[in-house]
Amino acid sequence: MGAIDVSEKQNRYIERVRATERAYTIKWYAHAFLYNVLQGVIVAGAAAVPFLLNIGDVPKIIPTIISIVVAIAAALMQSFKYGERRRLYRLTSVKLRREIEYFDVHGGEYQHLNQEQAFQRFLERTEKLIYESVKDFFTLEEIQDTQQEQEKLASKSITEEQ
Repeated sequence: MGAIDVSEKQNRYIERVRATERAYTIKWYAHAFLYNVLQGVIVAGAAAVPFLLNIGDVPKIIPTIISIVVAIAAALMQSFKYGERRRLYRLTSVKLRREIEYFDVHGGEYQHLNQEQAFQRFLERTEKLIYESVKDFFTLEEIQDTQQEQEKLASKSITEEQ
């Protein structure tokens, strides 16, 4: 079985889905890189500070600077949720890639469909995947906003108690 013949309008849509999949892949790799770098900074810095504090010859400013860098890295991880976003981008990228490949080779759910039916199924499934990705992203944002509000309330009540 060969690839499915499609009209120009359908071809533009398919190319847009391919571009979207590439964009999700790039975001996935970028967030994975940032996540891994920040995690490395946090782990290495947190492990190094106690040792540096116990070495008498090390100026106290060095562990202080490392502690500040660790705190900044942890704050960035908490604020931007690189790990969670990496996961969302990866899942969407992989699902879109799978859909594109099945459509291209007329496999999976596309194998017994004619050209028009296959494109309609591709359109529905890819739009659903993209919608779910956007919904998951905004759910993550809402969770982040809720956590920040709870942290503000907790800080406020601690300050009021003092």
